[in-house]
This record gives sequence, structure tokens and C-alpha cells, in this order.
Amino acid sequence: MINLDWKLNVEDFGRIKRASIKLSPFVVMVGRNNTGKSYLASLLWGVLNPDQSILPKNLENSGAFERYKAFFAELVSRERVRVHGDDWNIIADLINESLADQTAQFAAGILACPDAKIGKAAVEFSGFDGAVDIILPKLVEKTDARRTPLLRIRVKENQVEFLGGMTSARQPAVAHRLAMMLCNYLVTGKLRGNALYIPAARTGLMLAYKVLVAGLWGSLEFEDESSSRAVLPRPIVNFLRDLGSFEQDPDQPFYHIATEIERDVLEGGVEMYDGEFNDFWYTPRGSDVRLPIHAVSSLVTELAPFIILLKSGNLPSTIIFEEPEAHLHLSAQRVLAKALVRLVNAGKRIIITTHSDTFIQQINMLMHIYLHPEKEDLKRQFGYTDDELLNPDFATGYLFDPGHDGTVVKEITKTREGFIEPTMNEVIGNLTREIIQIQQTDYQAEGTENDSNF
Repeated sequence: MINLDWKLNVEDFGRIKRASIKLSPFVVMVGRNNTGKSYLASLLWGVLNPDQSILPKNLENSGAFERYKAFFAELVSRERVRVHGDDWNIIADLINESLADQTAQFAAGILACPDAKIGKAAVEFSGFDGAVDIILPKLVEKTDARRTPLLRIRVKENQVEFLGGMTSARQPAVAHRLAMMLCNYLVTGKLRGNALYIPAARTGLMLAYKVLVAGLWGSLEFEDESSSRAVLPRPIVNFLRDLGSFEQDPDQPFYHIATEIERDVLEGGVEMYDGEFNDFWYTPRGSDVRLPIHAVSSLVTELAPFIILLKSGNLPSTIIFEEPEAHLHLSAQRVLAKALVRLVNAGKRIIITTHSDTFIQQINMLMHIYLHPEKEDLKRQFGYTDDELLNPDFATGYLFDPGHDGTVVKEITKTREGFIEPTMNEVIGNLTREIIQIQQTDYQAEGTENDSNF
């Protein structure tokens, strides 16, 4: 379970006037349309991928990294060290100083919009007690590439070993690579952790997949990480790139979740086949006919990327999922909500945006039963399993509340029954009152008609 305790604090970013988001294992972002949820989700993606978006390529030319460079020089002198305790404050400063130095480039690069601006962005860390063992290469005058290849890295769960020799000229490259890995560990809990963004409008992206990948191939390389040359936001471009690199493996730990969604929701299977670009196909249950992705319903095209991801087993530390309920019947939304909670209980961080009251209520149900004194009886009655129940301590919700001068993001009240989402409740309450009033009017009209007939 990811237990990193940190917040992203943002001011003056798009429609967002002010936001402070705690990165718990399960984060729900709700609110009316056009209040900034996608903007903030994209920003979170950038922070959770520091090796792609935050750190400049050349540490030696950046005055913001003097403290880290002194720290790295001390590491080199010892060759084998453990990074822990107050050492992480140096890495936290590395992230925040870089954010402060290049907020404009950061926003423009992520959104592929040169006019995008952020007034302020900072990550607030607290209570991190992780430890990473580092084995650095020996410092030598020169290296023989045939015998001591440079910058080969062996990574275990919380250990990184640089293999080969290191000259003084190569120290900046080693320092930069180590900085990226330590930043990754601080924000994701993995040395090579990362975040995957599953965007809204998945149907359009799936139908145009081949055209988009062909047109964006140069941009996918990101020769200039801070540029906005890509015609789509960076999280979406990376999503398209990653989607084509997944390899389905029935032995992977989350493959069974994918097949259960196929069984209970799609009533058929989604597969990916190699070609010039990968092709996606759907086979209905009980049929041998493979249907191309452009010939199937939006239900399939919306869920296909998530299913392919689960089948690959190549799940990142964090999945940011925009509107997972899109195009889904209410019953299917409940299945997907339970699947996402199972991923949280397997140690993944899930961040979602949603407009669905049903989706929220299903999450609330899973939290309520988790704490219920009759949990075991309720599990048997409704068919829930332990890995489908959500510890409320792992979940936070945020309401994007629009105002005249911008959106203020507020934490949602959470009770033992779950999240209280005021904007959805307000709409449902208004609709209920209208229905009751119309029914009363109908009843009165029917009574008047009966009296006149009498």
C-alpha cells in the first residue's frame, strides 16, 4: 500500500484559484464541468513523473541544485550509502526549487499550450520514512567502455546500483540520473515509479489511434521536454505511446480483473495484435468473429485501454483515470468502482475525476461496509470480497467549487457512510422536489376531474 504523505499546493492555474490536494491511495475529484479537474489531474501527472517533466537535463547549469550537488559529492566519497531521514528534505527541495524555477515551462509543456501559466506550485512533504540503498560507481581517471560500460543501472525494490566506472566528466550525468530516481521514489514510492493518465474522450482516441500515433511519432520522443511541440497534452501523448507498448500476459497479477470486467460488463474480450501499429479487436462472447475497434460500441472503446493495461500487468505506481464511468450503465459503473478499489488494495494509487453519483455511492458503500460492525454478514449478503472494501483512511475526496474569481478546491466531508458530495446532492434534491410537486399536481388534477364527473 502506498503510504506517502504529501500534498500538491497550487495557485492561479487555469480556472483554479487555489487547491491543496493530499495524495492518498484513492483520490476522488468531483465538481461541475469546466472547473479545472482535468487541469489539476494533468498537473498531478507531471509531478508524479518528475523524470519527464520537472528536472532540467543539465544539473550543472542550474543554480537551484547546489545543495543537491554537495549532497551527491558526499555520496560519491562513500560509494555505498543509504538515503533516509533528513536526506529526503534535500530531494524535496530539489522538486520544489525546480517547480519554482520553471512553473511556466512546466505548465506549457504538460498542456502543450505556450500560454499556460501557474502562479505557484509546490509539493508539501511530511512523515516520509523510506530508505534507499545506493551503490555508486568508482571514480576513475578514464574508462574502457568494452570492460566497464557507463551508466548501467541495476534496480531492486529499494536499492539502486550503478555499474561500471565513472570519470569526473560523467559525474553530472550520474548525478542527474540518481536525482530523477530519488525524486520518483519520494513521490511514488518506487525508484522507477511513474503515473499513467487515462484521459476522457477515450472513444475518439481509440478510433483515431493509428492516425494520432503516426502523426505524433516525432513528438513522442520529446527531444525537448519543456517544449509544447506536441499537438496534444503530454499526458495524452504518453498514454498513446504506452498503449501501444503493452504486452498481454495471462500470468500477470491483474489479468483476472480484466477478464472479470470483460465477463460482467463487455460480454466479450478485448485483445491487441501487432501490426505496423497495434490493432485492437473485440470478440463477443460465444462468437469467433473478431470486430475491429471502430465497429464496436462506445462501452468497449471506453474500457478497452483500461482492460489492455490490466492484461499487461505493467501497471504504474499511479493511475489517473478521467471519468471512468463514461458511457457505462449504472450496473457497469459499480463493477468498475470495485475493480479500482481492488487495485488500491493491491498497492496502487488511483486518482479519478467523476460526474457520477452512482460511482460515488458505490465507493461510499465499500467504505461503509469496511467499518460496519456486521461487515462479514453484509459481505455475504451482497457478495463483496475483502479486496473490494475500501479503508476510509485511504480515501480523500475534493470538490471543485467555482466562484467569480476562480475555482477553490475543497476537501469533501467524509462520514462513516462515505463522501458527502453537495453539488450532486443538490441536483438530485431539486429533481426529487420537482417530481414530487408534479405528482401532487397530477393527483390534485385527477381529484378535480373525478369531482366534476361525479
